[in-house]
Amino acid sequence: MFRIHAEYQGNTLITDVPRDLYDLKEDFASIGYGKPLGETPIMPDEDSELELNIYPDGELEQAAFRKCKPEDTILMLNRTAQYLADHAYNFTAERIQEMNANGLSELYCRLSEPRQPETDKLVLQMKLVRRAEDFTPESCIVEDVIPLPPEEFFRLRNDPLSEHPMMEQYYEKMLSDDEGFRHGILVYDEVQGDGLFVAAEGADYARYAQYIPCAKDIAAAFEQTQTQEETAEIAEEPGGLIMSSF
Repeated sequence: MFRIHAEYQGNTLITDVPRDLYDLKEDFASIGYGKPLGETPIMPDEDSELELNIYPDGELEQAAFRKCKPEDTILMLNRTAQYLADHAYNFTAERIQEMNANGLSELYCRLSEPRQPETDKLVLQMKLVRRAEDFTPESCIVEDVIPLPPEEFFRLRNDPLSEHPMMEQYYEKMLSDDEGFRHGILVYDEVQGDGLFVAAEGADYARYAQYIPCAKDIAAAFEQTQTQEETAEIAEEPGGLIMSSF
């Protein structure tokens, strides 16, 4: 937990994070501060009317706070604090200190990376479902393939039920058709390669989603197959010509 002491235009706020984002916005609004928390640095400059003092409570929080940069935001602090609260059993202060992370955004990515066991066996990264009723798949149509920076992908992966601006951007591509097929987007971590199929169905969060290991490779293989088929069709057309270079 992090305790925040804020002062703005003579008004004082004391609150803690992690906290529901809407409640946190209301906390700051109660002292007259309305700027987006994603644009509010945890270390405001001298000209800012907002004064902040942040106190980490606990060894994990203290280790994480040492990774902060002045431009890290309240939103990023809240997100990191929530992840630490939910996964505290996975970390020690020493492990966090050893992470190669410059700022909370990079730290959030390092924290979110799946742990790698020391084994010579095959390791699969997946989301297991407890007491699943069945694993019968449905055919889902990918309307767009979107690479995302690790931090943005992890945010969607770790908190799919929160509001994500991407949902509005691709609204028309995430609907079910008259035949009952679900259409959606395939987003993937441009560094690590795993992804999510998302069908928001009119919501501003990932209403329907599934984790897709190796999504980047799957999309690349499909694109290569499509290119090969298109090339073959051109070659079969009258007058079609394929040039090879040696």
